[in-house]
Amino acid sequence: MSLRLDHMSPADWLDVRSIYEEGLATGMGTFETEAPSWKEWDASRMPHSRLLARDGRTLGWAALSAVSKRACYAGVAEVGIYVARLHVDVGLVAYCQKRSSSPPRNTESGLYRVSL
Repeated sequence: MSLRLDHMSPADWLDVRSIYEEGLATGMGTFETEAPSWKEWDASRMPHSRLLARDGRTLGWAALSAVSKRACYAGVAEVGIYVARLHVDVGLVAYCQKRSSSPPRNTESGLYRVSL
């Protein structure tokens, strides 16, 4: 598989939402019961840390969310990784996890901890 990671843009929302809905259908991907709108999703994810895994198609995505709005948790994020149902067995989760869980320190992101 020739896999690459790209930064996500609003134009990718249909693919991201479709994969998110597959996660909802399993009952294991999230505590949510329906997919949010782009506006809701966009507001709840950090804009600097949204990745798409592609091989010509969107296979999965990873995005960081703040764990809390409390000041004592500033710089701490949790990672959400979703993989299209047809691609769960290709090592994509580990690939995305490795690249999304090690933010560089002293960057514009302000992150120092990512919770998996």
